[in-house]
Amino acid sequence: MPEPVLRPVKAVLARVSIDEELGSLVKRLRPISPGVFIIESDTPTGLIGPSMVNDACPIASALKIKYRGIIARKPSDVNDVAFGNAVHKAYINAVREWNPGWVIEDGGVREAVINHDGLSIKVGYSPDILMGKDGEWHLVEVKSSKHQPSHEVQLALYWHLLKDSYNIKAGWLVTFDAVLKYNPGDLSKLARIGLDYMAATARVLASWSDSGPGITIHGNCPCKWAPLCPVWRRYSLERYMGA
Repeated sequence: MPEPVLRPVKAVLARVSIDEELGSLVKRLRPISPGVFIIESDTPTGLIGPSMVNDACPIASALKIKYRGIIARKPSDVNDVAFGNAVHKAYINAVREWNPGWVIEDGGVREAVINHDGLSIKVGYSPDILMGKDGEWHLVEVKSSKHQPSHEVQLALYWHLLKDSYNIKAGWLVTFDAVLKYNPGDLSKLARIGLDYMAATARVLASWSDSGPGITIHGNCPCKWAPLCPVWRRYSLERYMGA
């Protein structure tokens, strides 16, 4: 079976326009405190999802679920989200042009329940692109930035969630300047990392009370969620008080 034609994201930059995306995001901005906004999700599920592995902190992922959106603290944060959304749309259109005769699925929120580490976790997810031909499928994850290890884990989680419904021959990570191919063996190993992360996020959510999570995790602190993070506020106060 021939492989799909895929090119790095930089190949479609001339097609990218963020104006429409910016307009949509500005309408969804919700002020939380001075200088802190939430970009409300246009498809709020309130569920743990594969993309959260990029947060690198289960508490940050829990905050994303609780606030139903993405934090924005400066105009460039909104611009970054708009650029990423516009890149995805432009790339999907390009893939359709580059691959005539292929069945191409994109968008749409899916839900599933996975069992991992003694937990039953309800997951919401939206894989970027599925490409099918002659009964075989390729899974494509598109990133507007350069390669990050967490991108591989996100791709692997999509594979794990879809592998029983699609005959997936390979996963592809498309970044700004590269196209990387992963076989099912690679994806299976990476998916375990992502499943552990989602289980940790589920435990954080289950432990949450009025004062914050009952599980304390220090990731790459302070992250962009610091103004809304009860763990970081508590840590900062203790440090200030000399505790």
